[in-house]
Amino acid sequence: MYYVDPATLKRYTLGTPFDYNERQYTKAGATHSKFTELGFTQVIPQPRPDGRFYIVSGPDNQGKYNSTPRDLQEVKLSFERQELNSAQQLLLSSDFLYARVAEHSAKGVKDDPVVVPMAVVTQRDDVRHVCKQNCALIEATKDIEELEALIKAPQEVAGKGEATLANPEPHLLPSPTIDREAWLTLETL
Repeated sequence: MYYVDPATLKRYTLGTPFDYNERQYTKAGATHSKFTELGFTQVIPQPRPDGRFYIVSGPDNQGKYNSTPRDLQEVKLSFERQELNSAQQLLLSSDFLYARVAEHSAKGVKDDPVVVPMAVVTQRDDVRHVCKQNCALIEATKDIEELEALIKAPQEVAGKGEATLANPEPHLLPSPTIDREAWLTLETL
């Protein structure tokens, strides 16, 4: 929130010392009542558009922002890279199991085979599947507004009473987890 002097279009804020008509006001004098007494207009800015999707300037003296949609392909690529980086980090957390199998087989040990637990394989497949599905949803958007709605869509929506339901609208799925702590033991290290 700020105040605008209609004569000069200069902005003033609460609690900030200011000079006006050759008079100095302290931060204690920079109050709502003083600004309205001086004839300033109170301005409550609109919500700021999301800079991830729009090039934003403002707010102007009426509290409005100017926004221009960013390049759709660049924004899509940015969100797809986030999905890929997230998936990569999750997969890295269990790579030590695959390294151990490779090292063990390189040594030619046959009587004590080392394997990656099937649960880990399944969890890693789930990570890849969700990443691919989320990237496909991102890629399918037709404009910035649709992409913004997808990225901001909640996984659950309010149902009757206090119940929540799975969101029927398109939304990104949460990344599955790989329970690294369950597999990181002396035997698997």
